[in-house]
Amino acid sequence: MFPSLVPLIGWLIPGLYLTFSTALGLSNVFMLLILIAFALTFSKDAVASERWPLPAVWLLALYAMVLLGMLYTPAPWEWSSLNWGKYTKFIYAIVLMLLLFKRPDWQRRSLMAFELGMLFMLV
Repeated sequence: MFPSLVPLIGWLIPGLYLTFSTALGLSNVFMLLILIAFALTFSKDAVASERWPLPAVWLLALYAMVLLGMLYTPAPWEWSSLNWGKYTKFIYAIVLMLLLFKRPDWQRRSLMAFELGMLFMLV
């Protein structure tokens, strides 16, 4: 739909990696912007089966198991929704894996941003 947003995603992802250890609120904003940009630039090629690394398949299978388990759990909804919210982060990880697939420049930027964020935490 909006292919002009694709280069922006290449900078939003490193922003996410830079801030998730130091500024949780800002990293949530980056993740929301990444998901919106992913939805706006969505194409069938983005989710083609050859783009799915094995860990992404495992995460999706585990998420499906959690959803299935929530159908028959005797736990109250407050407890179930808390855990469901935690496992929903698997979907974020899958989106990031699909976006970083075969984009070494984005991967390099993201790794550098992660290293800078961790170095900041260490200092």
